[in-house]
Amino acid sequence: MTQAANQGIRRPSISPSTIAIGIVVVIGAILLSVAGLYTDVLWFDQLGFLSVLSTQIFAQSAVQRFSFGIYSDHRIGSLASF
Repeated sequence: MTQAANQGIRRPSISPSTIAIGIVVVIGAILLSVAGLYTDVLWFDQLGFLSVLSTQIFAQSAVQRFSFGIYSDHRIGSLASF
């Protein structure tokens, strides 16, 4: 490409501090999720209902996978109609 063609295309620059803040936020969210899950495991285990928690987690993941499958099939079907 020529220099004139490149002048019209500008990529937004992302500063390293913005990337670092994003990484810290993602790591913080993951740590909070893991801490909440660990607390639930300890609590349900202390009450003797750990199987209830595992059933709940399994059911939620199954519903999410099923709904994602329906959404994906719908999107693929709508793209195939073009």
